[in-house]
Amino acid sequence: MKIFLIGVAGRGMSRLAEFCLLAGYDVYGSDTSEKPIISRLELLGVKVFKNHKKSNIATIDIVVKSAG
Repeated sequence: MKIFLIGVAGRGMSRLAEFCLLAGYDVYGSDTSEKPIISRLELLGVKVFKNHKKSNIATIDIVVKSAG
């Protein structure tokens, strides 16, 4: 299953991304910030987009949006 997290560089969303990876899901995300957490997530296997485009979620099963 493919999960996409909008706002993945946020404190809560980045933790959710790690949790989903550990649970065996394919994790994708997007964020417009340049926070260091993005590099960590990419090293762990999260595919991070630096923009928010509809095309980013074309083949995704679940989309989660940050409340912030």
